Amino acid sequence: MTSSTRALDLFLRRSTDTNRIDWLANQLLALAAESQSFSLRLGPGEDGIAWVLEAFDADQLVSTREPGPVRVFRTVLARLAKLAEQETGAAFNPYGGKLWFDRTSPTGPARVIVDFINAGDGCSLTMTRSACPGNTLCDEGRGGIACAPTPVTPATPRS
Repeated sequence: MTSSTRALDLFLRRSTDTNRIDWLANQLLALAAESQSFSLRLGPGEDGIAWVLEAFDADQLVSTREPGPVRVFRTVLARLAKLAEQETGAAFNPYGGKLWFDRTSPTGPARVIVDFINAGDGCSLTMTRSACPGNTLCDEGRGGIACAPTPVTPATPRS
C-alpha cells in the first residue's frame, strides 16, 4: 500500500480516539516519518460542484468525495499549525506555512517537513521526511538549521 493510499485511509477510518482531529494529525505525522513524501489536496471536483480530497505520492493518485474527510481536512491543517507552535515555537498560522516536526520512525530519527495552504478556495498539504544527522532527534533545527529533505517528484494531481 502506498503512502497516498494510507493517508487517505486515515481520513476514511473512524477513530475510536475521543479527539479525531488530534488522532489524524498525529497519524499523518507518523506516516510521513516512515514515508518519503506524500501530498493531499482538497478542491472542487471535475463537475465543479462536489469537493474532492486527493492524496498523491510519486507512485499513485487516489481520491474520495466522502463528506467526512472533506469536512475535517481544513481542521487537521489548522491543528498541525497549533502542534508546531506547541512543539517548535513556530508562529501559529492556521492558513498556511512551512513547519517541521521531529519524530521517530522505524529507521531512526526523522524530521517531517510540512508545507500547507488552508484557504477557502482550496487546500493542500505536503509532508516530506528528511533524515536527521546523528542518532538524536533534530534538536539543532531549533536554532534554524534544518535537515535537507530527500527530493521526490510527486504524481501530478488532476486539475
